[in-house]
Amino acid sequence: MDIPELPRRIHTLGEESPAVHNISYHTCWTLHTALKKALHDDEYEELKESKLGKKYELWSLVGPEPM
Repeated sequence: MDIPELPRRIHTLGEESPAVHNISYHTCWTLHTALKKALHDDEYEELKESKLGKKYELWSLVGPEPM
């Protein structure tokens, strides 16, 4: 069995840019803004601090796939 060739890394391991500046995270800030407007501040903070752990996973609560 041949080992497939892996694509080159865009960033050196451990030196990745922050998620807010990295297109590979597929973050849609419009969704975050709409979610924040739809919830009371305490509800949004509770959700943000929940076991989801990562802001970019919030999409899974409102849609079938990331935007």
